[in-house]
Formats: sequence, structure tokens, C-alpha cells
Amino acid sequence: MDIKNAIDDIAKVLEPYATIIYVVGVAGTCVLASWAFLSRKLSTKDAKIRELDNTVKYLRGENSRAQNSIKELKKALDKARDGLPEVALKRAEQQVRDGNEENANQILMEWFRQEAESITEVSRRLACWELSFSQHEQHGGAAVLGAERLITIACALQPKDRQLRNLKDEILISKYKQDPAGTADELWNRMRSLADEYDNADPAILNKYADKYYEAGKYHCALALCQRMTVILRRTAGPNDRNTLRSQGNQARILYALSRFEESEALQRETWDARKEYLPPNDRDTLESQGQLASVLCDLNCLEDSEVLFREAWEAMKKHFPPNDRDTLRIQHNLAEVLRQLNRLEELEELHRKTWEAEKEHLGFNHRDTLRCQNNLAAVLRDLNRLEDSEVLFRETWEAMKKYFPPNDRDTLISQGNLASVLHDLNRLEESEALHRETWEAMKKHLGPNDRETLRSQHNLAVVLCELNRLEESEALQRETWEAMKEHLGPNDRDTLISQHNLAPVLRALNRPEEAEALATATAMPGDDAGESEAQPRLSGDSRQSVLPVGLQLY
Repeated sequence: MDIKNAIDDIAKVLEPYATIIYVVGVAGTCVLASWAFLSRKLSTKDAKIRELDNTVKYLRGENSRAQNSIKELKKALDKARDGLPEVALKRAEQQVRDGNEENANQILMEWFRQEAESITEVSRRLACWELSFSQHEQHGGAAVLGAERLITIACALQPKDRQLRNLKDEILISKYKQDPAGTADELWNRMRSLADEYDNADPAILNKYADKYYEAGKYHCALALCQRMTVILRRTAGPNDRNTLRSQGNQARILYALSRFEESEALQRETWDARKEYLPPNDRDTLESQGQLASVLCDLNCLEDSEVLFREAWEAMKKHFPPNDRDTLRIQHNLAEVLRQLNRLEELEELHRKTWEAEKEHLGFNHRDTLRCQNNLAAVLRDLNRLEDSEVLFRETWEAMKKYFPPNDRDTLISQGNLASVLHDLNRLEESEALHRETWEAMKKHLGPNDRETLRSQHNLAVVLCELNRLEESEALQRETWEAMKEHLGPNDRDTLISQHNLAPVLRALNRPEEAEALATATAMPGDDAGESEAQPRLSGDSRQSVLPVGLQLY
């Protein structure tokens, strides 16, 4: 019968958790599905107690929340429903013997419908436990896959339950964190269908997906989800609610990432004004909004105004927040970026050193933010043309990240690319090519071939090949990069324009001046004159990472 096959499928997944299910009072579910297993394992009261103790020990070691459930689990043991599924099964078997298979099917289906809610709840709780285990390195992907199997059962039984669907989305996001390249298509397809699936989507889930799009450099997709989230929050929470204003600020942040600076400034200024009016004085969100507005002004080349806003926000944060607050350090870093734009490099180096020393003291030498700041200091030394010092610091950063972060971590790969870039500056082109190629291959595998950082790495390798006079290889790779960037980042994205701009000198070196001139004329880079014919190839993007990269987070 179909119902028996369905129960068998459930049993295969739930069997490793049979003890937990038994002691929370839904043993009947698994008894029907795998009666022989439970009969063998839980045949006596002593055996039940022993299995309960083992379960408690297991949970205590893996999840602190389980400690709070010990008393409830023991109480549930006494209330376990040992006989109910056996009665239903015997009644169904009798109907089969009497030739009434349809009645047997109805008996089991009725019992199954009654128990579906219990199965769903147990599957949900176990999926949550597995998902929490996945945060520990020793469990990793196996725990996420376990959670996925369990939540698939729960969603099949209760397909309209939004809480379950949200948990399923959380599991997919966790899968993506562990295997970005392998899970990218699944994640993007889910995101594309998300807005249409719910008439009134959960803003928190929309935000998490927008965050993943943002991290992957898919800014247009992130913007669409964030705009929908803002509309929902304005309707449900009000236009001046804290979360609504945060979502609106995130929209402005994505517009900034898309280089739509005028739109970003207008929306960020509107958000800042609302926060000043409706939130307490010196509220963290208000000061963060002020800092975001300062960042936009920096890119609009209003550097003096940007510096003033950054300094005001920085001083307020130092006054009202604890010493070495992480948001304060981020504002401090962004102020340093304005100083770099103003070419006040000595001040910039001093500010980065202060930030780095503070983070080493309060976060530790090998904290991610400390190493990011160390990376930024190395980039300043590179700008100051202190290339040997820059190489040493970049290499130290890379080695520490390899040691303390997971294999093929995004920051580690970016740090590796930064080291390859400074080797390029030192004219150690063979070393630079080898390291850029290694970085590119790792990024393709672990971040995906069309991730922004992967495409930047691919572009940088093409630049080095050009300088090694391997022009045909360089042109092919540069053109491939440009086409991919146009498709996945957009034709007017800064990195896309840099790639297009850098293809021109390669064509010129290949004695194809008409093609080169057409490209150079069509590409106007920030800070360049359109059609600058003598431009030299340059490395894509900015090697500096933010101390705390600005992501999307709905608090």
C-alpha cells in the first residue's frame, strides 16, 4: 500500500533519532514505521531508561539547550504511547485478511493523519538541533544534510506551514555557506521564486536571502528582495519603525554598491533624517546611517563633507559606546578610506595602525576583523610604495587566515589574491601569475565561477599575462571576464568597466588599434578621461576589505 511505503521512507530518516522520538511521547510514529527496530532496542523499561540516559548525555555534549529539556524528557518517558500504533496495525492487518484492503488503507491513513502533526513537530525540532550542530566544524555538512532530510518530511506532511518553509530556507542558506559553488544554482532559483511564493513574505527570510545575494555581488537581485521587504514593513510595521528604516537603509547601501550614488545619497539622507527624528539621540542606527551617507559622499567626490560626517559619527560613537566597539572601528576604518582619497596617506597609515593595535588587544591577534585590518594596513603600505613591507604584512595575513579559518574561506582567498597583486607590483610576474591562477581556480571551485571575487581574480590573472607578453592568452581571458561581468554584474558595474577598459591596451599590443580605440573611447572610468588611449592595464577592484564588511542585517 502507498501509505506503507510512505511510512517506510519516514522510518529510514527518523530511525537514528528513535530514542529521542520515543521519550518525547511520539513513539507510536516510529513503532509503526520500524517496529522491529524499537522492539529490539527498547524492549524493557530498563533499556528505555538506559537509552534515555544515553540520549541526554549525547544532547548535553552537542547542544546546551538540551540540558534544559532533561526533566521534560524523563517525564515524557512515563507517558509514551506504547500500544496505539500496534492496535492500528493489527486492525489494518485483520482487514487485509478479510479482503477489505480499502478499509485497511483508511484505518492507517486516519491514524497517519492524526500522527502527522506529531511527526512534523519532532522532525522540526530535530532539524533545528541538526542545524545548530552544523555550526561546529566537526559536524559540518553532515548535520545540514540531516536537517534537510528531516525538514523535507515535515514540509511534505504540512506543506502550508510557513514556519517549516522558513526553516527550510534557513537550511538552504546554511548549505550555501558550506558549499557556495555547489549550492549556488539551488539558492538563486529559490530566491527567484520566493517573492512570488508568499503573498505576504516573511521580511526576515527575504532579508537573509538579500544578504546572500549581496555577499555574492548579485546586487540587482538583492535590491529587488530588499525593496519588497521595505514595502511589506512599511505596511505592517509603519514607515518610521526601526526595522523599516533599517530595510530602507539597506536599499540605499545596495544602490551604493551598484554605483547609483545619487539615488543612494537621497535614500540614505531620508533614512538618516527619519532616524534622527524618531529614534533616541546618538542611537546606533542613526550614527550608522550617518556613516553610510558619508560613504556615499566620498564616492560622489564630496570628500570634505564626507570627512566631517565621518568624524562626527566617530566622535559620538567613542563617547557613547564601549571602548573599541566594533561599529566604532568600522567608522574609523571608513574615515581612513576618505583620508586615502584625499591622499593623506601618512594620516591613513597612523589611523589604520591604531585600529589594528586596538583590535589585536580587544579581539585577539587571529580574530577575523583584526586580520582584515592588518590586510588594510598592508594595502596602505602598498599605496605608499613600501612594497617590501606590504608584501611581508600581506603574507603574514594570508598565512594566519589559512591557519585559523576554514579551508578556502572567502577572506583567505581574497588575501591570497592581494599577495599576488603586490608580487605583481614588485615585478615578480611569474610568482604573481602562479598565485593568481591558484586563487582563481580555488575561487571557481568554492565561490562559483561568476562570483564577483572570482571574476576579479580572473581579470587580474589576465593583466599579469599581458605584462608577461602572453597576449593571446590575456585577450581570451580578459574578453571572457568582460562578457561574464556584463552578464552577472551588469554592463555599468565598476568592475565590468575596468575589465572593458583593460582589454583595449591588450588589443593595441596585438596591433588591432581600431578595436582598441573603440573600446577605450566607449569606457570612461571614474577618475579617467573617456578614451584615454595610453591607459595601462590595472588590477580590478580595490584590494582593501572593510574592517567589518557592510552586509544586510535585519535586527
